[in-house]
Amino acid sequence: CLLAEAERCRPDLAESRAALLESQRLYAQSRAAARPDITLGPRVQNNLGDTGDRVGARFAMDLPLFDRNQGQIAERAALVCTQRAMLQATEINTLNDVAAAYLQLQDAQTRLDFYRAHVQPLVDQTESAIRTADTIKVLASHSLGATTLLGRGLQIRGGYAADYTARDPLGTPTVITGAVNNP
Repeated sequence: CLLAEAERCRPDLAESRAALLESQRLYAQSRAAARPDITLGPRVQNNLGDTGDRVGARFAMDLPLFDRNQGQIAERAALVCTQRAMLQATEINTLNDVAAAYLQLQDAQTRLDFYRAHVQPLVDQTESAIRTADTIKVLASHSLGATTLLGRGLQIRGGYAADYTARDPLGTPTVITGAVNNP
């Protein structure tokens, strides 16, 4: 699936395939040029002033005894082999790129799974603790004490409560947090 998509989308693969097809076409053209040209046709000879016109057939053929286009055929055959090797190298590079991308994807998936399993719960707990602390600060600014508010059924999110019994010399309540044991 992933490999087929890469083969469909990669422009260098399409370019290599097109170059191979072009070199194969040129090779076939060179081989065709090595065959002799045979020409058959009519022949008419008309002499002016002579009453004996001649009609006949004509046959012509090149005899490629010395030049049969072998050099160009060999060159084009070598070009086909070269283009085929370049296509194979491009396919191998594509496979390597796909494998490397898949390994990077697996690494990213592993990191994401770790984040979801370990980091995200800690982030949620930290956010909950911050919200609880902010709630306690707001409650501490009111005249009612924390024990009175907790006695009236106040629920603090995140499973933490505050103890306002200790105070600093300036009279500001000191928040000491701990786990709430609900019976």
